[in-house]
Amino acid sequence: MNLRVSESGNSSPELKTQGVFLPVFYKKSSIDALLREKARVEKNIQEMYSEYVTIMFTDIAGYTSYVETHGDINAKSLLQQHNDILFSVIQDHGGRVVKTIGDAVMAAFAVPGDAAEAAAAIQQKLKAYNREVQAYKKINIRIGLHAGEALKDGNDYFGDAVNIAARIEPAGKAGQILVSHSVYTAIKDDNQFFCSYYGEKQAKGKTDPLKLYRLFLSADEQEKQVQADKKQQQHKKDKKDELEQAETRDVTFTPEKPLVRYDLIWKTSIPVLIVVLAVLFYPGLFHRDSTDNGLTAYTQAFTLFREGKLNQAKDLFVSIGRDTPLCKEGLAAVAYREKAFQEAEKLCDQSVNIQNDILYPRVIKGNIFFDRGELASAEKNYTQALALNSNLPWQKGEAYFRMGRIRSMANTPEQALEYYNKALSLDNQNSAIMTAKGVILEKIGDLENAVETFKNARNLSSDNAMARAFYSRARLKLETRKDKEKQERIDTLVAELLERMNNREDQDLNIGSRTGVKQGMTFKVYSSSKGNPALDGKIIGAVQVMAADDESSKCRILKTKNQIPVPCLVEAVPL
Repeated sequence: MNLRVSESGNSSPELKTQGVFLPVFYKKSSIDALLREKARVEKNIQEMYSEYVTIMFTDIAGYTSYVETHGDINAKSLLQQHNDILFSVIQDHGGRVVKTIGDAVMAAFAVPGDAAEAAAAIQQKLKAYNREVQAYKKINIRIGLHAGEALKDGNDYFGDAVNIAARIEPAGKAGQILVSHSVYTAIKDDNQFFCSYYGEKQAKGKTDPLKLYRLFLSADEQEKQVQADKKQQQHKKDKKDELEQAETRDVTFTPEKPLVRYDLIWKTSIPVLIVVLAVLFYPGLFHRDSTDNGLTAYTQAFTLFREGKLNQAKDLFVSIGRDTPLCKEGLAAVAYREKAFQEAEKLCDQSVNIQNDILYPRVIKGNIFFDRGELASAEKNYTQALALNSNLPWQKGEAYFRMGRIRSMANTPEQALEYYNKALSLDNQNSAIMTAKGVILEKIGDLENAVETFKNARNLSSDNAMARAFYSRARLKLETRKDKEKQERIDTLVAELLERMNNREDQDLNIGSRTGVKQGMTFKVYSSSKGNPALDGKIIGAVQVMAADDESSKCRILKTKNQIPVPCLVEAVPL
């Protein structure tokens, strides 16, 4: 390559191809324009090819060792059986197999709920299959799900959403389904899914670790896992206590002389006496910690709870005092979120027995009944909760939200919409409530407001995959309806035009260079011979001008007494 500098100071590399120099000119300031163009192109690519999708990755546990032990033929047969089971289930739940990579499968779903249903169905079907075959033919897989924006290129997907899903799958064990926070957020309020917090995984290229949740196949399976985890934690605690006690037994300490500090006894007795008197004469003082700025342990704990930081929230609830109604209320909320329903219900009852006018335990109990499908009992608890007050408005908003869901299931959308509006008036930043409202608006046919509501829900929470999916669907339905209405109008006009054509009412006639032709004028029409201007023919009819154009000297004929042949001449003589 030869490089020269032009008179303007711009560098001009010259490419030599078979003895011919091809100059290419660059401007010094063009890098800014190129960067702006690069940003514009990237934005266009995102808008044109970006799609919110739920990605599923699966992998057969121990497949490599299986190949080494049982050989290629058996491994190929196992893989084929695996593919037959997975592919059919994925398609039955609205998904699409994107590709296979050895024993791994990548699939895509438009809605996170469909992906979760498919994952559970796959594991159920594999369990049934494994019960019927020999041990060496059993298929055990791990499944990982993540919902997010991905770039679609043909039938394949690329981008961060795909990478995250690929990293989630190996974090689980054989037979398990792990989902990301975005999928968990989309399905957590659906009582057909049973999820519990699984842990965190540090993903390559990510500053913050991924929060992972396990999707169970049934409530019983989840409850067994919860109890097993508790036993394991208790076992670890017992071991720790034994070690501490052993260390304590090895250390002896004998003071030379017992010390009695009467001054310390006196000083510590006064605060204790004050607390006792306060409890006796002002029992309501300790019902709720309500500082002027509202940052009480109770409100702080529920803030952590709503952010999904359950362990931190639990510790803060305990700091209030295990025997207080607020602590039991908070621990009940954590237990419900962890799907430990029996423990949650027990704590709710204990909280209400201590303080009867407390609201949120009734909401939690209502949620438990709701998840069991006992809607009458759920509604009773929500109604009781709505008659009470709470320092946290969103708690009452949750009761309204659940009442709306009950009304929606009872096919009374107008009542459901009323409850959702009340819920949003108390918790207007709740993306789940706004999504539910959008579903009702779509159900009653108010697509324009439904699209706007889903859009707001999506903007409130980037993790709300359900809102994104519903927004896309509602927008498509709205556009389709508008197109249908437009098409109906066009069809009507075409039908009218065809009818007029069948009645020979529409004809174009050239009236030569005559001027003064106006709408509404009526003319005699003579026959002519090959365009001869002489009026040598007979009168063959009459026409009425409905539209005229002096420049083109043509008129549009909409009414005739009979069919006018062409060519013909029109004489501007009123009849």
